[in-house]
Amino acid sequence: IRQQDDLFEYFALDEPPCQMEVFLREFPFDPTLHVSQLQGYLRAVAQETKVLMKLRHPHIACVIGHFQTGASWVQVSDWFEGERLEDSWAQIAESSIWDKINIFLKVINALEFCHERGVFHRNVSAESVRIAPDLSDVRLVGFDCALDLSATLSTNSSASNRRDPRLIPPEDLAGGTSNPRLSDIFQAGVLLYRLLENGAWPFASTFEFATSSEGIRAYAGEATDRETEALRAVAIRMLDICPENRPDLLSKLAQELQAVLA
Repeated sequence: IRQQDDLFEYFALDEPPCQMEVFLREFPFDPTLHVSQLQGYLRAVAQETKVLMKLRHPHIACVIGHFQTGASWVQVSDWFEGERLEDSWAQIAESSIWDKINIFLKVINALEFCHERGVFHRNVSAESVRIAPDLSDVRLVGFDCALDLSATLSTNSSASNRRDPRLIPPEDLAGGTSNPRLSDIFQAGVLLYRLLENGAWPFASTFEFATSSEGIRAYAGEATDRETEALRAVAIRMLDICPENRPDLLSKLAQELQAVLA
């Protein structure tokens, strides 16, 4: 159904007799690669699958298997009838504040589930969220950059290097060791801001945000209700340059958001 960088994504039908609808991500490779190079490539692209096969949650894409062809490696997931949030801003702009925050709460619940199991997404974005046509259901995808504390392999550095510069947490710019939980919260803050602003970004890049005096782009227009005003304030706290100032843990953040809805 689409090509993204060096992979292809499809909706497909499983082989008989099951014939269940599935979602495929195909990673092509050069079949003439030396065995050692091929094994290194396969280890890198399989990291996401290794993470996802141990995560079972209603709002996380469920990987059910994989297979290899003569020139590609293919990840198999449950089929989900939904579009990327990044492709759905026109629909989001027509939706209510309640629909927007319910999408975000489902993402937060999925991230919290991951964090409790020592898995940190590290690339939370509108690209990695799929939403149902009626906005009632959500799947968190795109675990290519995930950090799994129980794994022996390092993260997929090539995938991490391709991250949007507007998603890299300020503390990652300086190098060294950062708290991956608080990095996820920063990226979730970018997502919340964009949900409230119908796709607009809070800054041109994290580097500019961290080094210039301009800071976060002002919200468009005055808040017309208490809920929007409260949610805007939450997003700004999540985007704090100092990681320790961001709301933590995600369970507490979810409670705060639910209180706004109430």
